[in-house]
Amino acid sequence: MNGALFTPLGKLEIIDILFNYDGPRIFTCHNSANKFLAFLVDELEETDLWLFIPVNYMRVSEIKKGLLSIRDAIRNAEDGYVYEIHLPVAESLTSSVKILSCIDIPEEYLPQEDSIITINNRIECNRNFTELPDRPLITQEEALDTGRDVLDIAIIGENHCEISCQIFADTLSAIQHTIFAFDPRWRSINGRPPINVIEDNTLHVTSLYKSSFGIRIKSKETANLFRYTPATATIKQLAELFGDSKERELLSDKLKTINSKAILNYKKFLGIFQNTETELNVEWASPNKEKLSVLLTHKQIRDAYEFIDQTLETTRIIKVVGTLVAVNLKRKTFYIESEDGNDYSGGLSNEIVKYVSKGYKFEVPMLITAEIESTIRTNINTSEETVVYTLQEVFAKEE
Repeated sequence: MNGALFTPLGKLEIIDILFNYDGPRIFTCHNSANKFLAFLVDELEETDLWLFIPVNYMRVSEIKKGLLSIRDAIRNAEDGYVYEIHLPVAESLTSSVKILSCIDIPEEYLPQEDSIITINNRIECNRNFTELPDRPLITQEEALDTGRDVLDIAIIGENHCEISCQIFADTLSAIQHTIFAFDPRWRSINGRPPINVIEDNTLHVTSLYKSSFGIRIKSKETANLFRYTPATATIKQLAELFGDSKERELLSDKLKTINSKAILNYKKFLGIFQNTETELNVEWASPNKEKLSVLLTHKQIRDAYEFIDQTLETTRIIKVVGTLVAVNLKRKTFYIESEDGNDYSGGLSNEIVKYVSKGYKFEVPMLITAEIESTIRTNINTSEETVVYTLQEVFAKEE
């Protein structure tokens, strides 16, 4: 058998042969989208009967370390199904594929209970060693002991015992700026975040560890009496965004609640890994005992990136207190000077236009409390943003 198979699943490149007896019997392989564990069930007269089991890198690592038997890997396939494939022994014959639910796999297809791959506990790396230390305390213990939010990001891949300086820097930058963007005090479309946003949400890298390449990040500040750090809320939002990235429907709902700056920076983070055979294991823990753990497969990373790439518009309602300076009913526009130092100008909603058409008149200048719809349209390719404001409701404010 050479380095590639042509199957009903497409061309499969062989990654690692785990068991060889008169030819490969158990090996890992992948196509353009997924990774598989291949297991030879039987050699028939005209075909070889194989099972192809979708796997991720962590599961392959467990198999290689003897922590997971081949039998259990098949019976407990992560997606709940395997592919039964007949590969012909002659070119004149055709192959076939059938999807089997794990509970429907015949007993005679399965190896023995003790089907453990005994490969030395080697590190899957370009080198045969790693200089990275073992992982420190688990995130929950570290958060409670130090009073800081702890975020572990494990970059799991075939060659990730070490990573390039560029990927390392880009990863940390994207994470940090996503955290900054989650803080509602950073309201300007362009420019740097305010000083108070930076001070409260700055993250520190405190250690690296084997996992394949693990990064431990902590909030700069420690928790208050209620066990919340200034960055707890923003880091929690990021952890939840990782979790919602596993399913398109959840991600779609989440993106509707997030400002475009956070979306763009999160997209940059996913973009670092979307063209690599990489999985991400993310764990967050807070001093208040909240925690969240997420494993993103390569396919989920790529799907989330592509979905966000199509998301060009985000809308939210903002409340503004200030002075209504001008209203142009003919052009259906408004101008408000806000007490927070920002000015807002844009269009009138259909509801306000109808209200005015019934006889209501605005007396300007006028102290008001207003609800404004902010729609941010983002050019994903250039990262340029345009914002459109629509006045939804306005109330006179007593002096």
